[in-house]
Amino acid sequence: MKSKNLADLPGGAAQFIDLADFDRETLSRRLVELEDIRMRTEDQAADAVAVAEELYIARQEAEKAKKRADDSASTVKAILEALAEGVVVIKPDWRIETVNPAAKALICLDGRRASGERLPDLIELAAPMAFPDIPSDMGEVAGIDGSVRRGDGRHIPIEMSMREFRTAAGQRFAVVLSDVGERKEAEKTILELALNDALTGLANRNLFHRRLEDALTISERSGKPVALMYLDLDKFKDINDTYGHPIGDGLLIEVAERLTEATRKTDTVARLGGDEFAIVATEVENRETISILAARIIEGLSEPMTIDATLLKTGTSIGISFYPEDASDADELIRLADLALYGAKSAGRGTFQLYDENLQSEIHKNQVIENDMKIGLVRGEFEVHYQPIVDSVTERPVAAEALVRWRHPTHGLLPPLDFIPIAEERGLIGLIGKQVLNVACAQNKAWQDSGAAPIRVAVNISPHQFLSDDLIDDVAEALESSRLASEWLEIEITESMVILDLETVRGRLNRLHDLGVQLSIDDFGTGFCSLLQLKQFPIDRLKIDRAFIQDVAGDGDSAAISKSVLDLGRSMGLEVVAEGVETEDQISFLRANDCPHFQGFAFGKPCPGDAFLEWLEETNVA
Repeated sequence: MKSKNLADLPGGAAQFIDLADFDRETLSRRLVELEDIRMRTEDQAADAVAVAEELYIARQEAEKAKKRADDSASTVKAILEALAEGVVVIKPDWRIETVNPAAKALICLDGRRASGERLPDLIELAAPMAFPDIPSDMGEVAGIDGSVRRGDGRHIPIEMSMREFRTAAGQRFAVVLSDVGERKEAEKTILELALNDALTGLANRNLFHRRLEDALTISERSGKPVALMYLDLDKFKDINDTYGHPIGDGLLIEVAERLTEATRKTDTVARLGGDEFAIVATEVENRETISILAARIIEGLSEPMTIDATLLKTGTSIGISFYPEDASDADELIRLADLALYGAKSAGRGTFQLYDENLQSEIHKNQVIENDMKIGLVRGEFEVHYQPIVDSVTERPVAAEALVRWRHPTHGLLPPLDFIPIAEERGLIGLIGKQVLNVACAQNKAWQDSGAAPIRVAVNISPHQFLSDDLIDDVAEALESSRLASEWLEIEITESMVILDLETVRGRLNRLHDLGVQLSIDDFGTGFCSLLQLKQFPIDRLKIDRAFIQDVAGDGDSAAISKSVLDLGRSMGLEVVAEGVETEDQISFLRANDCPHFQGFAFGKPCPGDAFLEWLEETNVA
């Protein structure tokens, strides 16, 4: 062994060397022992360093974990505080442990300690529910309805859900409270929209059917009948087309109010759509009671209405059926009321019709007529006949009124009363009226071309035609295509049309006047047109209604009205024509009161154009 100096030995090793006993063998052994000690010391130092490093890393991780936990707790707290829903942590005995701000505000705990309060003392569950004992294995429960009472006494609807969880302190429950007041209001609004008409606020078709079924059920128990009234407005489409939807909507709202005022609170008034309404009347005493109600409704809706400064006049037709007399279920009751409504409109509008068995065949007949009319328009089955209007002194013709007739292939020549009401109801009157206008203008020009002295031809215009946007163009086109001078065409409108709306009527009449045509008011004396209104129209003549002329010799009122019209015409510089003149007594009265023109069977019946020309030639006017 190579010898070493003592200075080369590890520090502290000298104490193990006994210099006195020093020899080579001992020294070698001692050196081995010292080396072993050194190595163990280094290993222990390395282990100590490793442990220190692990402790440091562990401490760092612990600090990070604590920070994450603190951050997580802060986040959870922030979320709970920001939540719109209230969150309450309760113990198994319903006592509150913690609450978030939303819950505190919702259940009126502001300014009070929440801890220790019992949740059932603060919340009312929807009847008939009550707060139960909480089972140990409840898990999760949702959708519990309840309410909280505010300081002002109002109850705010809430929805509650619960979920179980475990903590070191034991079993706990998270209760989530949601203010569902807005949702309930929205649901209420949606329900109202689903069951009520958005425009008028009346029951809509859905609610109507529900109320009708309920009424029939009640009727079965009480034994008192149910009446179903179906009604729609007369001429509503013309009003809507002329004045626009805002005015039409205003009219519907006013009608709804009048119907509500006319009926009982126990009755259901519904708007089924458009201008269609229905009334379910329960516990009806008898048919007379409903007839009186129907007459009251018709009278109420016939009164003029002012909508946005526009004066409107409408009316209604009503069909009525009864349960259980007419029908045994709701669907059949509706069908029969609808049939009765059709019958009321076919009878001339402005009336009501109680369903009866004979009505079915009448309606079928009208439906056949409607179908035949459509075919007849295509085939040219409608003819124009002409009735003379004569000078009251010379009895020579000054004009001819164009009157439509229908030469039906199986029923022969039909007068206007057999088909005009149905044509008006089914929207065919416009097509028929346009044909009459074109044929009358062409016929008058043909009479002139044949050498006859010119006379006016008067054409009646229906309310549907008059309110149509095509009226002026149709008249201009008829004059142009026939090459008839406009002065030889006369347009007649009824007095009832004049009082529909002053501005519209005046505008249409002025435009017709600008075309150069003559204008007259037919059936004068029946519509109570005021003198002020009459002065605003470019009218050329008035025609006294035949109803007054018929009784003019024996009825004081008819005579007085006829004299008044004649005086009015003279004072305003208007010609007057007496319609329906048939007897010598009528002629004598009218001549005595200076009536300038006559029209009636006493001077000629309506006839086709060729026959009318022959009559002209026989009177030596040609």
